[in-house]
Amino acid sequence: MRNGKHAVLAVTTILLIVALLAICLLLRFLFDGQYEKSNLPVAYEIIHSDMFSSNKGGMITIDKQGGIIGSKPLDDLQDAFKYSYEDGVFVAGGHRHNTHLIVEKNGESKLIHLLSDSNYSGVMSIEPHNGGIAAVMNGNDSPEHDSYLNLLVVEDSHGKVLEKRVLKIYTEDQVSTDEDMFIVGHELTLSSNRYQGKIIRYNFSTKNIDENVTDDNLLYNQTVLWGGRLLAVGTDLNGSPKQIDVFDANTLGRVASMRVESNFQSLLSVGERPWIISSTQACQISDGSYDIDHSECLDIPVIKDTQYVAQAIASRDKALILVRDKTMSEAKGIKTIGSILAIDTKTGDSVITPVRIPSSKSADSILFLPYSSR
Repeated sequence: MRNGKHAVLAVTTILLIVALLAICLLLRFLFDGQYEKSNLPVAYEIIHSDMFSSNKGGMITIDKQGGIIGSKPLDDLQDAFKYSYEDGVFVAGGHRHNTHLIVEKNGESKLIHLLSDSNYSGVMSIEPHNGGIAAVMNGNDSPEHDSYLNLLVVEDSHGKVLEKRVLKIYTEDQVSTDEDMFIVGHELTLSSNRYQGKIIRYNFSTKNIDENVTDDNLLYNQTVLWGGRLLAVGTDLNGSPKQIDVFDANTLGRVASMRVESNFQSLLSVGERPWIISSTQACQISDGSYDIDHSECLDIPVIKDTQYVAQAIASRDKALILVRDKTMSEAKGIKTIGSILAIDTKTGDSVITPVRIPSSKSADSILFLPYSSR
């Protein structure tokens, strides 16, 4: 009899817990639905995804004031923080999952699996190329090669694999022309725990590969092309930027190196010229000297110590910077995760748009693209 009472009590307790969870979920759903949706024109599309779950991705449209207009799910998108935005085409993916987003110029979006298999790992870098995709996929340590390996993959618009090759590099970024793909990162020697900056050039036609291994304790993590030169941001082993190295795009020889200040945030190409974004200014890199004339820099809204740059892209003559807050704020069913800073490099004007998403959405990985450029 006593056992029966215990069983009834256990079942009752479980039912109460289930009921409470259901009520909490219902209240969360109702609470998230309390925010007022905007009816203003779309300014940006916000891509959100979860670091560990592949069923929490989605796209949210916002206006210039940060008002949420609408949303749609992007099932199977996970941890998308690697990106490229070129000629109005946006692609994004992440290290952990081989599902990647493509948004075409006309706004149509689709999810793809490189190598037609979702079971592969994700990407270290990714770009649109000739209607298809050029990417470096995540790999692993290889004791046989005494290094960390990545996989170069090139596919056409139909998903046909044009190239699949193992690379001895830990990739951080890439940039391409019609002829060549430049990959930057570092080479790791496992046996001695040695890190060295590394540049790889892959030719799409000949499929030849050239490379240059540079300094010890140097990691390259951002790159742009400019006038036959490849510029790469070099950091120390803690990820703190310390220099920008300039390479001849034909020989891969290093022709110059410039120190960067401690408030450096990002390197990007705007209007076919390289720009440095610091926490207070946007500055062009000078011709020939590869230096900065601070008298010609543009003052921008200050990027605080409590913020960091998560994404930087160019649209026409504007530098568009996603500035994330290290601590998000939340109210009335909405999370404010940071802002988009639009810098007009012609006029010097800057516009700030708050980035907000419903509280129920994951903010682990956030990217954006401009809507008005279509």
